[in-house]
Amino acid sequence: QCMDATVTVWLDKGVTVRNGAGYADITIGSGFFIDNRGYLITNHHVIDAMVNPKYEGYSRIYVKLLEDPDTKIPAKVVGYDPILDLALLKVEIEPKYVLNLGSSSQLQIGHRVSAIGTPIGLQGTVTSGIVASTERKLLTLGNVFQIDAAVNSGNSGGPLIDEKLNVQAIVFAGILTHQGLNFAIPVEYLRQELPQLYNGDEVQHAWIASYGHTYRQGNKKAGLEIQYVLPGGSAAMSGFTAGDVITEVDGVAVSSIEDFQFLLMAYEAETLLTCKYTDSQGQSKSKLIDLDKRPEDPGVLVYNTDFASNAFVPLFGMKLIASSTTNKNSYTIEEIIKGSSADQMSFSERDSVEIHDIKLDKQNKYILATIYTRRQKKGFLDISMVLSTSFDDPYYF
Repeated sequence: QCMDATVTVWLDKGVTVRNGAGYADITIGSGFFIDNRGYLITNHHVIDAMVNPKYEGYSRIYVKLLEDPDTKIPAKVVGYDPILDLALLKVEIEPKYVLNLGSSSQLQIGHRVSAIGTPIGLQGTVTSGIVASTERKLLTLGNVFQIDAAVNSGNSGGPLIDEKLNVQAIVFAGILTHQGLNFAIPVEYLRQELPQLYNGDEVQHAWIASYGHTYRQGNKKAGLEIQYVLPGGSAAMSGFTAGDVITEVDGVAVSSIEDFQFLLMAYEAETLLTCKYTDSQGQSKSKLIDLDKRPEDPGVLVYNTDFASNAFVPLFGMKLIASSTTNKNSYTIEEIIKGSSADQMSFSERDSVEIHDIKLDKQNKYILATIYTRRQKKGFLDISMVLSTSFDDPYYF
């Protein structure tokens, strides 16, 4: 029954011409029915050509049932979310079976799971394995599962079910060159934003225009520490500053950045929420905050809005202070964000940094900064290097 509730998603993009010959341009993915009206879930990247305004070619989307693999049933895209890589489709049939959505918050490392889908076109394939990790940051919002069930091209969008036959995640990626490194999106994220997917069009996420990490007291997660506030953003307008630790939103406790991002998935921009926090002096306070619409590329907004000395905190993980009155591009590192790219590249406090150039690589969506530096851990040798960071990052919220 679970296999019969799973379909092949068939995206026809017409004909591609290579070396004077025409070839069918087909993208194959998987999906699964979630209600009797013909609604089904798949990945956004499977149906991207149907909704991407930059795509100007031909595209038509169909699904194929396991019991009748030769018939292509026309489908339409109802709602989609590029950030969480989810999409809701609709076909005008009543499915034979639908799958139940579980609660992946109870899924732990070592639990057995099975993936159903159409790897490399082989419809109705079931592979099994275990959950290898529950905290992998492959998306810019929240964590995803790492699984060791075999996944190949075509599995994307298919269900990951537990031993009770409930959907616990949606398969979305595998690393082809490394067997056993496969990933799935927790079903909790789908459940949280299903109402928005049913409403239609692209899901718009909210944020408070900030950057930070989970605050820990010893080994215990104790909140979300704000390490950067975008000028003019909702957090700045509410009076939040770097060093504040958010502990509760709208009456729900927040112990990590993932908690905060998950809660915001249920709200639209321009929603007013009560936010409890502890300031840098250790005092408990409360503020109202008006949610902003999350931009497509937060890093670019930071780069275009703030001074380089401040923008380097979310972009590269280093807080800079001016070190020269004659050279406006000369700085000293005041603080290194733990776990950031600056930390991983062995920068230290009091290292000197001179910014020579900053460029936006729009094709690959990277910000590139050419700097001249002297680092303590490298014997104060003069070196020129290029720092890079993505337009988006899992630590914007």
